[in-house]
Amino acid sequence: MITATILYFGSIVTLVAITSIAVALGESLISQKALQAIDTQPSAKTEINKAALLGIALTETSAIIGLVTAIILFSKTFIMPYAGLPLLGIAIAVALPGFTAGLVSAGPIIKACHSIMRQPFFSSKAINLMLITTSFIQTPVVFGFIISLFIYYQIPFCTNYTQAIRLFASGLSVGIGGIGSIIGLSHYAKTACASIGYNRNSYFRIITFTFISQALIETPVIFSLIISLLILNTNVTHDSLSTATALITAALCCAISNIATGISSGKTAAAACFEITQKPEAYSTLSKASLIAQGMLDSFAIYGWAVSLFILLKQ
Repeated sequence: MITATILYFGSIVTLVAITSIAVALGESLISQKALQAIDTQPSAKTEINKAALLGIALTETSAIIGLVTAIILFSKTFIMPYAGLPLLGIAIAVALPGFTAGLVSAGPIIKACHSIMRQPFFSSKAINLMLITTSFIQTPVVFGFIISLFIYYQIPFCTNYTQAIRLFASGLSVGIGGIGSIIGLSHYAKTACASIGYNRNSYFRIITFTFISQALIETPVIFSLIISLLILNTNVTHDSLSTATALITAALCCAISNIATGISSGKTAAAACFEITQKPEAYSTLSKASLIAQGMLDSFAIYGWAVSLFILLKQ
């Protein structure tokens, strides 16, 4: 009972503190670089301020989701003996992707401010691209929030430790599994937002490439979301060490295999985006090569997902 109480209040504190720290650091960097850009190009201060403020508002998504989740938990006290692990799963599902997104979201916003500094009359396009790419970065945090709600509503029906581990494993899968995609999306977003500052004529090619590439970068976290949902729907009637171990293993197998995949996919797309900026006429060749490479990289996420699926099907 004491452990459940500690984890209950610890989860609430973690959700607010971890996401808030990351967002505060990210917003500090945005403000600093925006002021430097204004100092370099004072005539573009209005548009740079607009980009920075919109970017800060988007960056705060992680902290807001963390706060909302904490308020939801605070609305009902869970002191039953099996509530501790599910509450920890909720904290992991939201706080880990929220912390990562809060830190790395600053990158593309800073690059967008620098692009506006270089191309003041092209600011609307730079802001549009920044909003699109930064919104993608927040998607894994939203997935974590959705899973946390499913866990929350199942806690009262948790009657043994294996069921508690089932809910914890669900949060673990989407929490860890989103990290790689978030970092990869940030890598791409930074390059895309910086690129139009050097060659504004490449905007329409980059915006088309952005939607396809970022969808591929996000593929791993979608696999983690599927495994989380499957774990939540696994039928557990009694305590079983083998079942509990299988659930944790399935969650970690999919989540860990997605980290490097998401980061690598983002770096590949970023490299292609940079080359498209340098040689817009080679867009077709570069985009095809990038998409093929990203598809091959995503196969590793598929392997992890398949193994996790086999583990769950044996239960």
